[in-house]
Amino acid sequence: HNACMQRKLIFLKEWRKFRDLTQDRLAERLETTGATISRWETGNTNWTAESLAAMASALGCEPADLFRNPLQPDYQAWRILRGLRPETQRQALRILEALAESEDRAA
Repeated sequence: HNACMQRKLIFLKEWRKFRDLTQDRLAERLETTGATISRWETGNTNWTAESLAAMASALGCEPADLFRNPLQPDYQAWRILRGLRPETQRQALRILEALAESEDRAA
């Protein structure tokens, strides 16, 4: 058992589709096969920190991003927030908190 190998599922398929790539096109970028991409997407093949970094580079994201579904609203909000200055992040969070309180009162 190699301690560096990971079995945890990542959102490789979602990221690939988000970037409008086929398995074969992503495989070309990673210098591997479409079958390997398929096995990574289904969790049938372990990935290493090195392969995760390569996947992220090929997909134009950070390795940590692969653990989030790029199509979900929480990722979209996180992506926007992380690009803001700290003061603007705090303002955005206050706005979100106010919206959540408004929803709670309306329910």
